Amino acid sequence: MIKGIRLALILATSVLFSPAFAGEESLYDFLWLDPDKSVFVLQNKLYEKRHTLYVNGMIVKSVNIEFQKNYGMQLRSGFFFTNDLAIEGFYNRYTTSFNTAYQNIKVINGSEPFIRRLHSSYGLNGVWSPFYGKINTFNHIFYFDWSFSVGLGKVNADSNRKSVVDPNVPSYFEKESYNTLFTGSNLRFYLTPKVHLNVGVQNSSFYGDDPVGNTKSVTHQIDFLIGLGFSF
Repeated sequence: MIKGIRLALILATSVLFSPAFAGEESLYDFLWLDPDKSVFVLQNKLYEKRHTLYVNGMIVKSVNIEFQKNYGMQLRSGFFFTNDLAIEGFYNRYTTSFNTAYQNIKVINGSEPFIRRLHSSYGLNGVWSPFYGKINTFNHIFYFDWSFSVGLGKVNADSNRKSVVDPNVPSYFEKESYNTLFTGSNLRFYLTPKVHLNVGVQNSSFYGDDPVGNTKSVTHQIDFLIGLGFSF
């Protein structure tokens, strides 16, 4: 009995403390895959966009305009030639009102600041939609596409740049129009194969006339957008 216990202890010790080596070649011996084959895992793209027309209606909120509260609506329509590439046109309509910062400056300084109000914009974009994916929840899977856009168009605005330089002249606004570069990004969440929720951002960049002298400076307006879209 004692000899048997001693023999068991010796065997256990030799197993525990004996050096063991395993390299990559040892691991490959257990792989069932052919080492000459390449394996790629692709996510199934459920919603195809190729040769589809879409129309989006969006609510717009501008976030970087001084002395103003700016909201609007956007109508956007486009066509996907492939799953990744599309062309689209859009039209924005804005409503503006002065905020409390504007009122405070008028009360404290007795003067009006320089203000440029955007009323509408329109343009034509090229769209690139390279990314797609899904979000898994407990009882539902949400599929989405992520796209980027760049295009050219115009903004229609007015400003008080002529009257603001002379405190003796009553404030008045004159109409302006500028060629504009539009850039943006959009997330499309599919509610059904034909209906999608869109969440995006759009930047409008143009050279606007300054209130002093004959100089121009770059103006950026950033809009956040959310709304529904339909594909056909």
